[in-house]
Amino acid sequence: MRNGEIELTERMANSWGIILGISSEWLQKETGDMLLREEVENQKSPFPLSEQDKLQFTNDILLSRKIVNNPTLRAIAEMLVNIPLDEQKKIKVIIETFLK
Repeated sequence: MRNGEIELTERMANSWGIILGISSEWLQKETGDMLLREEVENQKSPFPLSEQDKLQFTNDILLSRKIVNNPTLRAIAEMLVNIPLDEQKKIKVIIETFLK
């Protein structure tokens, strides 16, 4: 685990690994082969995920790691979480308007 990262427990990494088809070792330590081979063939996901869903989860995990590892982004994320939900929705609309 690198400085500033949130440590995944082995159980949590195994659960996410089964759902996403990603190696629990890679989820915990970013080492080894990212994609599972034999383990996934024997276990079925609790709900069906498309390859696009798996890719989105992978991207979300990587983005989360980047946010956690960057002190500025982490502080911004912590502030956003503390904003009431109705205010978060207003902020989202404003951001989406600027991105159009």
